[in-house]
Amino acid sequence: MHRHTHNFRFRNLPISGLIIALCFNLLNTEVIAKPKVEKMAKRHYKAGIELKSKGDFEGSLSKFDAAVEIYPEYIEATLAHGVASYALGNYENAKDDFTRTIELDQESKLAYYLRGKANHSLGKLKETLNDYSQVIELAPDS
Repeated sequence: MHRHTHNFRFRNLPISGLIIALCFNLLNTEVIAKPKVEKMAKRHYKAGIELKSKGDFEGSLSKFDAAVEIYPEYIEATLAHGVASYALGNYENAKDDFTRTIELDQESKLAYYLRGKANHSLGKLKETLNDYSQVIELAPDS
């Protein structure tokens, strides 16, 4: 009888242990995967900055797009994607990128300012004024 109880416990422990191990493995994978994802996204971002500095906005847009696709919370890449879109005359796309940047960082004066420029280019004067007012509210001294 003692042996039967021991076998019962033995059979349950591996399953419990397996579940716990899988949970830790998933958590560990997430912890490890995030820095790798961020590192890959930063490589694309840096390549995009390099292309932008050479005036290749199409190429930079592609690199920023890859960075944001890999790491959607990458604020700088999202903002840079908007700048490249704006430079190419894609004002609606730029506005969307600046809006996404604001969602990620509600204190981004630059994102509000740039979204205001995009709205102005789209002829949306009320939205332009709202964005510029937000910039003034966030940075009254600038």
